[in-house]
Amino acid sequence: MSLVRIRFLRVYCDTLTTGTRSPWQDSKLPYTTFVHNRTPMTYSPEKISQIVLKVFKGIETSNVFNLSLDEKLALATNPNTPVETLQTLATDKNSYVRCDVAQNPNTSAEALQSLATDNNSYVCRSVAENPNTSPETLQSLATDEDSYVRGGVAKNPNTSSETLQSLATDNNSYVCRSVAYNSNTPAEVLKILATDENYNVRCGVAKNPNTPAEVLKILATDENSHVRRCVAHNPNTPEEVLKILATDEYYNIRRDVVQHPNTPAEVLKILTTDEDYYVRRGVAQHPNTPAKVLQTIETDKYSGVRGDVASNPNTPAKVLQILATNKDSYVRGDVASNPNTPAKVLQILATDENYYVRRGVAQHPNTPAKVLQTLATDENSGVRRSVASNPKTPVETLQSLATDENCYVRGDVASNPKTPVETLKSLATDENCYVRRDVGRNPNATELIRRLVLMTNSKLAQ
Repeated sequence: MSLVRIRFLRVYCDTLTTGTRSPWQDSKLPYTTFVHNRTPMTYSPEKISQIVLKVFKGIETSNVFNLSLDEKLALATNPNTPVETLQTLATDKNSYVRCDVAQNPNTSAEALQSLATDNNSYVCRSVAENPNTSPETLQSLATDEDSYVRGGVAKNPNTSSETLQSLATDNNSYVCRSVAYNSNTPAEVLKILATDENYNVRCGVAKNPNTPAEVLKILATDENSHVRRCVAHNPNTPEEVLKILATDEYYNIRRDVVQHPNTPAEVLKILTTDEDYYVRRGVAQHPNTPAKVLQTIETDKYSGVRGDVASNPNTPAKVLQILATNKDSYVRGDVASNPNTPAKVLQILATDENYYVRRGVAQHPNTPAKVLQTLATDENSGVRRSVASNPKTPVETLQSLATDENCYVRGDVASNPKTPVETLKSLATDENCYVRRDVGRNPNATELIRRLVLMTNSKLAQ
């Protein structure tokens, strides 16, 4: 197949990948003329058609070098390009092509080893960062004169412990920082880097999951606040270290502490009186906050804190009952949405003046049947919709809502798995097409009902 034909297929792929007309289709030129004079392709390399890749597979190796630059670049960046083709392109005279091959996730370790000796530093950087590069190749690149190449080696997940240990003494801070962030860096190396004069390096150590607890404890008192924040973000930071950070002068660090999954109850108790609003909100939201601590902040002056207490599943029923009479409607709404709110509290909230609160009650799995029956006649359609979609709603209530004036309410009835067959049969001839659609999707709908839906659709379409 000629290269002109191949280029035509590449132009045709604009139509396949973008869904629009190809520039050639809108031109009056023969496609042989168009492809020779065509400007570089505008579509992304990731969208190259599989058809074109099949065509390229059939080209002899010697002909690959005769392709245009934009075609070779597109092949070099495409993750579906065959390994053999990438191996060939790795020897292309154009450095941009070789650089893209070095970045390709499908490039073999052998091709990357060859590219590691390239005279272009950008190619070597790409090899150093490629996850397919072998530990042996990375070790040879670890002594490269370019600091970005060494930094790429330091970041690579395949870099051996010995190579990382060697790079930890590099005189370039970027390289040391990359070693500090690498999750494969040994604990003894991280311990050395924890005393580095550059705070970015210490930040990497503070974030690394391999950093020992005793090192994190030292970094928790680091003079730089960024380092201390990184300690607070580390998922392996022990409780004793979090306790130290809970008294930090910077509120952002205390906020990070209340968001940490390991923060113990005793630390959360201390932070309930924190001057920062978001710290107290974090305490109210935390899954480790005990009921007694939540009880102490349910009277917080900020409604956001009280609302978070109302939402916390650890909040005891007696506190929820108190918050159910809170003057802020959002707090009452959070009580209505709490999965542990008892039925007697939901019954009180069912008469709330705010529809947002009543809707939360209508959605709740603990709401009594009598309350749902009352809410089924609510003036707000959103409340009635919530009743119609609640799987605990009684059959009689669903039958009543099936004749609601609002089509969305009827649609929710049609979707409810508890809706009886007789009601579904009635809704199968509903004037609204979306209601009929939901009937057809209901697991209780019989074949007869589905046929009735199709018949109604055909009749109304005429």
